[in-house]
Amino acid sequence: MYRLRDNLYHCRSGGRSIFLDVDANKYFCLSDPMEQAFAGYIEGSSGTAHHELDTLVARGVLVPDKMSERIAAGVPPPIPISEIGAWASLDPSAFQVARAIGYQISAALSLRYTSLAAVKFKIAERSARVRRCSRQLPNAEIAKISAAFERTSLVLASADRCLVRSLALMSMMHAYGIAPRLIFGVRTNPFSAHSWVQLRDVVLNDTAEHARLFVPILVI
Repeated sequence: MYRLRDNLYHCRSGGRSIFLDVDANKYFCLSDPMEQAFAGYIEGSSGTAHHELDTLVARGVLVPDKMSERIAAGVPPPIPISEIGAWASLDPSAFQVARAIGYQISAALSLRYTSLAAVKFKIAERSARVRRCSRQLPNAEIAKISAAFERTSLVLASADRCLVRSLALMSMMHAYGIAPRLIFGVRTNPFSAHSWVQLRDVVLNDTAEHARLFVPILVI
């Protein structure tokens, strides 16, 4: 039996297996022979040759584990149904906008100097701590926090910054005692990766329609 290497995640999109290596901060696919071997193994095919699986082990994709069950993608989050803009919203305060800017600068520095694996561990740890407190925040207040990040686009470029903005939004939500989910998603043809923050089935920093275009590969 085999399992995925630690800090390696996968999903199926467009008929292919997509991997996210949070140690190396990268996405990748397998060559066709290895793709077929991996797909055959996770589907329980008896025709997968041992030497092909040994190659996947040598390449750091699989790890032998006698206690492992069949490899499966992680538990998906609720399907995005709506976005925060559908909730009643008040204007964010100048202090909230300033905090949103500060959190984005901090998130950008974290990604520059630490691995995604370390960032993931920190978020998971904070989320678990916040969820134990079970604090409730009115929807209008959550909407104001999200709106504060929208206002920062007047100061900070928003293009190609979905991960930075999502990490920052998670940090600010944690500060208010809320622990939504940070979701990494991918799609193929052509390949594209995206991340967003979701509270139950409500997307906090994107549209639900756009988020549904991506297959979740990692949920924190």
